[in-house]
Amino acid sequence: MISAATTFLLIVTTSGPIGGHPQTPIIFSQPDFVHQNQCLKVGTDILNKLGPSFSERYNVKATCHEIRVYK
Repeated sequence: MISAATTFLLIVTTSGPIGGHPQTPIIFSQPDFVHQNQCLKVGTDILNKLGPSFSERYNVKATCHEIRVYK
């Protein structure tokens, strides 16, 4: 029997190169958050640690995506 569970995937992206590296679309991803607010808190913490000037300069964004996992 197939069962489904909802989880959230955090993806932190940037639209430009960092430190001379070529285009870096994803700099961090983490699956398996049970609640969206957990995912958003970690994303916000990452952006705060990077600092507003770094996040603005490299257009860093943190988003949480709801996904269904079937087992």
